[in-house]
Amino acid sequence: MLPEEAKKIGEIFTKIISEKEPIVDLENWNITKDGKKICLLTNGKPLLNKNGDLIGYRGVDKDITERKKADEELNKKINELEKFQDITVDRELEMIKLKKEINSLCEKYGEKPKYKIDQEGEMEKEISV
Repeated sequence: MLPEEAKKIGEIFTKIISEKEPIVDLENWNITKDGKKICLLTNGKPLLNKNGDLIGYRGVDKDITERKKADEELNKKINELEKFQDITVDRELEMIKLKKEINSLCEKYGEKPKYKIDQEGEMEKEISV
């Protein structure tokens, strides 16, 4: 386990131990013997002796590295799509603004507006001239 991860997990684990609580879905990054970084999901139940003292935990670790990588990739794609949406919306708003200006100029020079724009500023359709 990397030192910063060990510190973070150590603090969480200290609290769990002090309260004799079960370990529930504790994500922790570890380093395998061959140096590969993996994410484990740890769950465990406290083992108590007859006096109620904590003597250990019985549980399981599940390797969720691939799921974490997939989540990361999905979040990356979502961020890209959000940026694309923002750019597209900004472009569309700019187009509406320009078409309003064109309509204003048309009216100023006695011509019919070229674009029909609804009350909310959205273009309904282009008017044929």
